[in-house]
Amino acid sequence: MIEKSEAQLRQEEEVRRIKEERGWDTKEYQKVLEKASTSSKIPKIIGIVLIVIVGVVAVLMKDDVANFVESIFRSNEPEKIEQKDLQKQLSSFNECLKDIKASETNELGSYEDLILKYEKTISCYNSYSDVSNQSEKATLEQELETVKMTALQDNSESERQQMVSESNMKYQEVIAKIDIEYQEKLAKIEAESRARKERIEAEAAKYDAETKSWLDDYDKKYAEQSAQYERERAEREAREETLKRQEEAKKEKCDNYKAQYGDKTADELASAENDVVIAKSMWNSALKKVRDCSPANSNRVLTQSQRDACNNLRNQELQTANYYESNYYSSFQQKKRYYEDLKIKACGY
Repeated sequence: MIEKSEAQLRQEEEVRRIKEERGWDTKEYQKVLEKASTSSKIPKIIGIVLIVIVGVVAVLMKDDVANFVESIFRSNEPEKIEQKDLQKQLSSFNECLKDIKASETNELGSYEDLILKYEKTISCYNSYSDVSNQSEKATLEQELETVKMTALQDNSESERQQMVSESNMKYQEVIAKIDIEYQEKLAKIEAESRARKERIEAEAAKYDAETKSWLDDYDKKYAEQSAQYERERAEREAREETLKRQEEAKKEKCDNYKAQYGDKTADELASAENDVVIAKSMWNSALKKVRDCSPANSNRVLTQSQRDACNNLRNQELQTANYYESNYYSSFQQKKRYYEDLKIKACGY
């Protein structure tokens, strides 16, 4: 089992954390999905879920998604599988030849022994045709035919032994050549395997380094963003608390105003002020004097001089009345504005 790199583990942990934050692993979320599966909104909900999942994967892995997918397929490369299979067949082919060599006697005393060894060797070539040299197989088959033809000849025992010995030497030469080729092929395969392994490890290291760098950058930005969100949250709560206290203070101020003045209007409150009441009383008194000084209100016949004197007195009282009238309205308007401003400051209206 291939161990996961630190970058891959961090990727999985980040995906798990985001899923937990957004409630994708909760039972409630699963119930929502199950309920959605029975409604007429199935395509829309499934589409939204897929979009969210793809978005998360894209955010977490960015441009490394292609490399990640490629790494999955890379582990099953046909070339890599073929190399392993060839190496296995090559080893089996070599073991097949070793078994023949281990089973032979020190001295081959008959053509039958030599023919049997040739046939076993050729059978190894047939069993592992993908890795064996077919030209060598053809040479062995020719030698086998030569040995069989020679075995049919009527030769002396010494000549037979000589020919068996020569054929066996040719066989040993072919086997020695096969062993050299086997070692060369095996070395080449091992060298290619090492090179491929080093390339894959280098690519994996590069991928892990890039992913780690991206994750480190993501962690840094996430921490900065989280800190920013926390600052904004604290500021927002502070503003809300300030507004709340202001509203409470404003309500308390308005309640105090209403407790003191009730629902009376500014006109009513101003009219009840002592200064306004006195000014209005003095104005009314002056008006009464004006009316009393009018010649038309006299019960006796007045001479012209008396009429003139009465008119002069009336004019004087009229001026006094006008003064008190102006004083009354000035005092009333001042008090009215005072109560209007007081209510606006206390209640906002």
